[in-house]
Amino acid sequence: MKNPNVFLTLALLFIVSISSAKITTYEKVSGDQLVKNSQLYENKYVETMGIIAHVCGVDGKKMKLKSPQGNVIKIIAGKGLTPFHKCDYNKKLLSVKGKVKLTYLTKEQIDELEKKQALLCSIDNKACIDKPWIERKKAQGKAKSLSQKQIKMLRQKLAQSESGKIVYVNIIADEVKKEE
Repeated sequence: MKNPNVFLTLALLFIVSISSAKITTYEKVSGDQLVKNSQLYENKYVETMGIIAHVCGVDGKKMKLKSPQGNVIKIIAGKGLTPFHKCDYNKKLLSVKGKVKLTYLTKEQIDELEKKQALLCSIDNKACIDKPWIERKKAQGKAKSLSQKQIKMLRQKLAQSESGKIVYVNIIADEVKKEE
């Protein structure tokens, strides 16, 4: 090589890139333990398993994973994952690796959902974005009673909460794998 500085620069860049490469380790945890001790796992990388109870039909970017005891974990497609397809994942046992994020629903937010008579997403209890489904419920005359039922359920959950808010466990998925 004509210029030794070029070689040194390239070697240094290679060493820096290797040393800065992030290796993620995932802690295996049951879905029930994850939900029960959610604060301990916030912003940590975990691996858990469960049955997919629902896949978002609007954009396929979220799923509802149920643990053996019926606890719900929202799975969100992370960077590099394609949208989830209902036929591929619904009612299937999955292993999920990703980062835990917690979200909360407060009394004020529930009051706002009630005021709007919002129909709620079955995955995370936010206002549903499935416009055709919402319009069908309105046309069937079921929207108002369904909204009231959903809000009542949220108020019951809130009353049982020690923190004064409902905690939702979300995993930003790095990897989703069907188990046989």
